[in-house]
Order: sequence, then structure tokens, then C-alpha cells
Amino acid sequence: MNRRALTKGLFSLTGLALFDTAAAQQRWRTLRIENTVDRRNVVEVVVTGDVRLGSGTEAEDSAEDGRIRSVLTDRSATDNFEFTGQIRRIRWSQAEPRVYVDGRRVDPTDYDGDANYREMRIYNTIDERNVVDVRVSGEVRKGDLAENEDVARDGRIRSILNDRSAVDSFEFTGSITDVRWSARRPEIVVDGRTIDLDRFDDDDDDDDDDAASYVRVTGPRRGSVRVYIRTTGPIRTLFGDDDNPSNRVVDVRVGGGSDARVREVRYTGRIVQLATGEGDVAIDIQQRD
Repeated sequence: MNRRALTKGLFSLTGLALFDTAAAQQRWRTLRIENTVDRRNVVEVVVTGDVRLGSGTEAEDSAEDGRIRSVLTDRSATDNFEFTGQIRRIRWSQAEPRVYVDGRRVDPTDYDGDANYREMRIYNTIDERNVVDVRVSGEVRKGDLAENEDVARDGRIRSILNDRSAVDSFEFTGSITDVRWSARRPEIVVDGRTIDLDRFDDDDDDDDDDAASYVRVTGPRRGSVRVYIRTTGPIRTLFGDDDNPSNRVVDVRVGGGSDARVREVRYTGRIVQLATGEGDVAIDIQQRD
């Protein structure tokens, strides 16, 4: 359930887009890797941000997609790289190398994280509670910044952000398949890069080729209002509800207390009935032909 109707029109009219603000704020750090044996030694480093080649690297060395590969041919070999974010894992083929970050020697054995997992950080963008649901194709687990009320299980992440300063972190494998939010589009950063949430706006399971139509209802801050919607085509309710594409009727309450204040319903076909109980609600309808 997204309140995208309040902002989506502005995005489409102005061409406004989310920039990689989180990555831009991270400074580049230097990584120096020195061999310690008189034979070929391949060192692999995984970081949460960006990587690039530095001085002294050769054709066999590589730096892309948050991964560094340093091929050291003899004891005198040294490679330099640059990276943003944090080091998550260091592995080597023959012997433990000497590793320096910004000139300070670090212990490679301190970096034994699981490189198969990627870090996801979810930032709130509104001064109110925002519930973000993310589905991935692999496994999920909570990160250091996740709270008790956050959820990570069965390929599903639920991040509960209570104010604009809130940020949650998770780890996952595979790829992100779906993102939904309750109040306003969040900012999601994966391994130091802000991902484009526009690609999750369309409902791929709709019968029509175009994105589904939607009704977005904003209830009062206090109390709640009953909302009834009936359509000619399948309905998909958002805000963390289980998908029910066979359902053509939604009968929910919106407003304060335990009820969601904003409820968005995606549907195909046409609305044939829409009714609300007593109370003030704002209704935004996007009907797609």
C-alpha cells in the first residue's frame, strides 16, 4: 500500500529520480594488498560499496560489483585498489597477505563474513511510521540495525520505520523481486548502491499488459472509516497483505489506532461500487484503460 498517488504524478511530470545519495556520501578508501610468499597468491576481497583499480594492478587483477581480485605472483608483488563502504570478507589461495586500509594494517582474519549475503539498508523518507515489505528470491536475515519488531524470514523482509531518521539493515541472497511500502517510497541501498524502485511499481501478475489501476484511501488520524470497493477484475490489496488475485471485493477500515491510515488497492477492470462509512477520507483513483 503506497501513497505514491501523492507523489507519483510529480515524479512523472518533472522527471525527478532517486539519486545514489548514500553511495555519494561515502568516501573512497585505499586498499593495499602485499604478498607474503614466493609463489602465486590470489586474494579476494568483498566490500559493501563500490570498487575500482588503483596503482600497480595488472591485467589479471579485477575490481567490479563490490568484489576485488588481486593476483600476486611473487613475494614482492603488491596491488592497490580503492573502495567505498566496509570490507566484509577477505580470502586467499596460498598464504595470509598483508592488508592495509588507508595506510593502516588490518588483520585479514577479522573479515570472515559470508560473501554470499548482500547488505540491504532501508531508509525512511517521511516523518511518520512507514512499513516496507521486501521479497527476495533467496534467504534473508536481520542485520545490525534491525529492531525486534522487524521481520526477516521465508524470503520476506518487513522493515518498520517510525520516523525520518529510522534505518534498518538486513542481509539477503538472491535478488529483490518485490517492494511495497505503507506511507511513502523509502530509499533502499544494497551494498552501497541505491536501487531504482520504479521497476517494482508495475504489477506483473495483472491480466492487462499495462500497470494495474489503483484506489488509494487515506483515513483520519483518529478513529477509523470503513471502505468498501468492488471491481469487475481481480483485486490485489497491498500494505503487506497476502496476494489474493481471485478476490474482487475489498472491505477494510482505514484510520488511526491499529488500522492502516493509508490503504492502496491495485485492480484490473473497472470499479462498480465504492462506499465509505461516516468520517473524513481522501480517495485517489487512477483508472488505466
